[in-house]
Amino acid sequence: MKYDHALFLDMLAIGGDAALGVALGVILFARPTEVSVIFVFFGACAGILPDLLQFAYTRFPREPLTSLQQFHGWIHTSRRMSTRPILGIISQFAFLAVSVVVARALLR
Repeated sequence: MKYDHALFLDMLAIGGDAALGVALGVILFARPTEVSVIFVFFGACAGILPDLLQFAYTRFPREPLTSLQQFHGWIHTSRRMSTRPILGIISQFAFLAVSVVVARALLR
């Protein structure tokens, strides 16, 4: 595998995105008990695992990553928001808001 500038930038972006996602998950959903923080931390890490595996597939396109990539592509919607970016952004924020409200209600 070639370590180039593009790989460094990809890893930096993925690492920053992952760190921000995990931190926000812990801040938004963890209770002040140690066990809660651990569960939320590992849950957030498990949530980003498919994206990390997809990145690994782009660098190492062989089994078992090929099968995981096929499943990842199958599970995603066939609708593309590239022609309607505003709708895509609004739907992402709406999903986030609903997820936060439901999670907060379940944690009470």
